[in-house]
Amino acid sequence: MQLNIKVILCLNINEGWTFIDNYSPFPQPVTGYDPLNDITVSRITPSSPDGFPLKSDIIVFSDDKAYLESLPYDRAINLYPVYVGESSNIESSKCTQHLYDIWPAEESEQIRRLRFDRLLHSIKGQFDGWLYENILTIMNDSVPDMIWFKDRNGLHWRVNNSFCDVVQKTKDDCRGKTHGYIWGVPEEEGLACQESEETVMKSGKTCEFEEPVKTTDGLKQFKVYKSPIYDRFGDIAGTAGIGHDITNFSNMGLELSLLVENLPLPIVICDPKWNTVRFNSMFKSISNIDGDGQLFNYLNWKSTHLNPVKNQNLNSDVSAEYTLGSSDGAHTFLLTEKKIRDYFGNISGYFCLFRDITLERENESRILTLANTDALTGLYNHRYFYDHLREMAGSPMTLLYMDLDFFKSINDTYGHARGDEVLKKTADFIREVFPEGVAARLGGDEYALLLDRIMDDQEFSVKEKILQEKVLSLFRRREPGDLYVTISIGKCSTDGSKDDSNPFNVDQFLHQADDSMYEAKRRHHTEQNRNPLIHIE
Repeated sequence: MQLNIKVILCLNINEGWTFIDNYSPFPQPVTGYDPLNDITVSRITPSSPDGFPLKSDIIVFSDDKAYLESLPYDRAINLYPVYVGESSNIESSKCTQHLYDIWPAEESEQIRRLRFDRLLHSIKGQFDGWLYENILTIMNDSVPDMIWFKDRNGLHWRVNNSFCDVVQKTKDDCRGKTHGYIWGVPEEEGLACQESEETVMKSGKTCEFEEPVKTTDGLKQFKVYKSPIYDRFGDIAGTAGIGHDITNFSNMGLELSLLVENLPLPIVICDPKWNTVRFNSMFKSISNIDGDGQLFNYLNWKSTHLNPVKNQNLNSDVSAEYTLGSSDGAHTFLLTEKKIRDYFGNISGYFCLFRDITLERENESRILTLANTDALTGLYNHRYFYDHLREMAGSPMTLLYMDLDFFKSINDTYGHARGDEVLKKTADFIREVFPEGVAARLGGDEYALLLDRIMDDQEFSVKEKILQEKVLSLFRRREPGDLYVTISIGKCSTDGSKDDSNPFNVDQFLHQADDSMYEAKRRHHTEQNRNPLIHIE
C-alpha cells in the first residue's frame, strides 16, 4: 500500500535540502524488497499551520522553536516534527514531547539524505505495523471459525471475534491467559490441548486434530488445525490454531451445499433458532424470493404464504399439508420439518423438506368422488349418506326421504334412457330446492336429503310444493292416461338429544322418514285414482 509523505521546510538556512524536491532513496544492496519503493515524497508550503492538509502524513523540519510549538498536534494529521539545531535550545520547549527527532544544523547533504532515508524507514515501519495489524485483525475477525495464537508456554496472545463469542470473554480478557482460565475448566483438562501443541512444535508443521470442548452452549466437537509460529531467527515461538465447529450444521460447507442444491426437492435448512442457513434453487422457484438464504426469514414466510390444508399444530419432526399459490395455480405440499442432532444429541438445526403432492391429492379426490357419489346423478351414494348420518348423530337435523311415483311406467313405456333422464333431472331439482342439504340417491328412484337443522312444517310444505311442481313439469299431460311422475316426500326431525335409554339409531331414523314417505305416496295414488289430471297441492 502506497504511503504519501508530505514535507514542510521552515528553516532560516535552506542549504543542503535540495534532495527533498527530487527525492529518491539510496540504492540498496540486492536483498529483495525495499520498503521505501512504496513511499512518495512531495514538498508543500502551507501559509500557516491551519492550512495543513488533514488526514496526511507530514514531516516538518524547522529550526524555529515557536513554529514547532504552533503545529496542529490535535488535528487529524500524522505529524513527524524534526528540530534542526542544538538540542539544548529546545529542552525547555512544550513541543519536546511531540518531537520525532533532532538533527544537527550543519552536516553534508549526503549525510542529511541518508538520515532522511532512515527517518522514512522508521515512519514506513510504523505504517506497516499498523497496516499489517489491521489486516490481520480484519482477516481473523471475518472468519467464522475460531482463531487463536499462543506462545510456547500455551498463553494466548491473540484471538478473533468468533473465539470470543464461543468462550464468552473479551480479547483483552483472553490475552496472556491459559486454556483452563479461558474455557472455565480445571487446568488439568487443558493437558490434551497442550499435548497437541507440543506435537505441532516438535513436528514443525501443520497438524489436524478432533477435540471435544466444553462450551457455554454445551459440549461441542471441533476439527482443529494447529501450526507452528517461527520467530525472526527461525526458532519456534508458539502456535496458531483454527477451530472448526463440526457440531454446528451451518459450518458443513461445500459438500452440504452441493448435496442440498442437487436434491430434486425444495429444501430449507435452519439453525437451532430457526435462522435460515441455506435453501436450494428449487425452494427459491416455488417461493418466488430473491437474495441470499441468510437474509430470508423462513418462519415469517411460512406464516404468510402457506395455508394449512387441515387444522394442525406443526411442530418439528411433524409432516403436514399446506397449499401454496404460484403462477400456475395453487399447489399442495407435504412439509416435513426434522430436527438435526449433533454428535451429542443436541439440536443443531432443522431440515425442512417440501414434497409436491398436488397430483396425488387430485387423484385421491377423484377416487373419493367416484367412491362416494352416484355415477348417474352426481349425488352422494347410499354408503356415503349412511356414514354422514352416523357422523351427525347427537346434532339437530332433518331427514327427507323421497321416492318417485309411477316411475316404473316411464321405464316400461319410454325405455331406460328416458328413465335415467328423469332421475338426473330430479336430482338437479333436489339440489336447487335444498342447496344447503346433503343429498343422496339411495338406489332406484329413491332419494334422501339431510339438513343440519330442524325444518318446520310450514317451510317443508312450501318447498315440497316447489319440488313437486318441478318434477311434474318433466311431462306434459293433455289427455287422461298420459304418463307423468310425482314425488313423495317423508320428513322426520331430531333435536339431537339422547341418553342411555334412548340412543340414536340410524336405521330407526331412516325408517321413520320412510314411513312418512309412504304415507305421502298413498295420498298421491289415491288422488290419481280420483282425478287422473289433478295437480297435487
